[in-house]
Amino acid sequence: MGSGSSTGERPSVVSSSAVLAVGTASSRLSGLVRVVVSAAVLGPTLVGDLFVAVNALPATLFMIVAGSAISSILVPPLVRAEDRGEHERADRLRANALGLCVAGLAIVGVGAVLFVPVLADLFTSGYDSEVGPEARRIAAILLLGIIPQTVVYGAISVLVAIQHSRSKFLLPSMASILENLGVIGTVVVVGLNSDVTSPSTATLLWLVGGSWIAVLAHLLIQYIGARRAVGRIRLGFEVRDDDVRSLVAPIRESLGWSTVVSAQSLLLVVAATFAGVGGVQSFEIAYLGYHLPTALAGRPVAAAALPALARQPSRSPGQVRRYQAALALAGWVAIPAGAAMVSLHSELAALIAVGRFDDPGAVEMLGLAILGLGVGAACNALFEVVRQSSMAAEHLAGIRRSSVVRAVCTAVGLPIVVASMEGPMLLLGLGLVVSVGDLVATGVAHSSLVDSSATTLLRRSAAAVVVAAGAAGALVVGVRGASNIGGAAASTPALAGLFVVIFLSTSWVTSRFGRDWRDIVAELGEGADA
Repeated sequence: MGSGSSTGERPSVVSSSAVLAVGTASSRLSGLVRVVVSAAVLGPTLVGDLFVAVNALPATLFMIVAGSAISSILVPPLVRAEDRGEHERADRLRANALGLCVAGLAIVGVGAVLFVPVLADLFTSGYDSEVGPEARRIAAILLLGIIPQTVVYGAISVLVAIQHSRSKFLLPSMASILENLGVIGTVVVVGLNSDVTSPSTATLLWLVGGSWIAVLAHLLIQYIGARRAVGRIRLGFEVRDDDVRSLVAPIRESLGWSTVVSAQSLLLVVAATFAGVGGVQSFEIAYLGYHLPTALAGRPVAAAALPALARQPSRSPGQVRRYQAALALAGWVAIPAGAAMVSLHSELAALIAVGRFDDPGAVEMLGLAILGLGVGAACNALFEVVRQSSMAAEHLAGIRRSSVVRAVCTAVGLPIVVASMEGPMLLLGLGLVVSVGDLVATGVAHSSLVDSSATTLLRRSAAAVVVAAGAAGALVVGVRGASNIGGAAASTPALAGLFVVIFLSTSWVTSRFGRDWRDIVAELGEGADA
């Protein structure tokens, strides 16, 4: 079995964050490319919408049942056991976590298959009655074939946590690129050689088969990475193990948040069908863009800081300082990215909507979805730091309260949007519901973790976003007027250059309202060996 690294060999939080940022951002970008290519090849069709929606369902079911915080729950006890030299205990915990997760999700997968008719009706509820029967046929076949992948995603999550506990970040964060490439290849081959407007059962089965090959390749890479990190991987099923029992409370709290978020994701997909054919793909593309700031900053910083936070006494001054530095570092990157999404939503939509998806209606839907979600993109990244830091501090009250807040925002907002809006404007409304929930939930969780008011965090973040987005918006208007960049889709170099200008100017504004980034890096660097 591999041995833990010594304290002197631990990578700094900043360097680990950089590695994770590269890997996670590359993975998220490949996921965005996957959906963009699917839309370009399949077009605004029933099979395009439903394949994108159903292919995301296994990961959603996993998060509802097992929680999205497996890494932040498993890493602290694994790190502590290894630091104390209790390698057999750590091995037993890894085995039981993997075995029980796989067994539990296998039962869930079988149960979900039994409800395929209900799920098919749910995923097609927003379509016109004329296409309803065909939509339900397509959805049922895809659901039957893809839902069992839930078990695979559970195993992948545990294998990622095992690698993170040894400060191995690059391979686990980039392994999903292989899965995304597999799905892209499947869609291109099937889409270009089949009738996607009236797909046969064989066409749908080819899509299912390609999806399975891709996700199993992802699992294999994570297994190899975990073997290299700890020496051996085995399955255990000791439910009464003391270490397993100690995870019950964190898992329960994580389930509260992840269930709300995952249920919200599922309901958003269903609601997007009411925007018309192509609405699901438009919203999914925007939703992946919404997660990019989290991939660039939120998750890398949070995951890299987690081992160092776990080594600090719970809620000690040192732990709080490291948490605040991590939050500031994530905000320095995430807030500019969110501001750029808001300012460039129409250009981004025109650039992304290509191939069969290059339709005026689809472009409008995509642009409004990006606009609505861009408002909350930065808060989603900040919340990831708050959530994982709360797990490390073993202070879960804020996560519980934020779950309630998110649930209330969703329960109130979604019905209002679906009842009062239609077409592209409905997607804008859905994005704003997500953004409002992110903003309030982040403030609630942060204030609970540091035992102080969320006013300072929200004031600084809101001021930075307002000032930076306003400046960026003025810049965009000026550029549009000078070069007509907003007309027939911006060229990639022009759009990239404009994005860089907005990002750098917004980063400067953000640093004026928060801590200087050099101080943040120094703080985190000092905390790596604490």
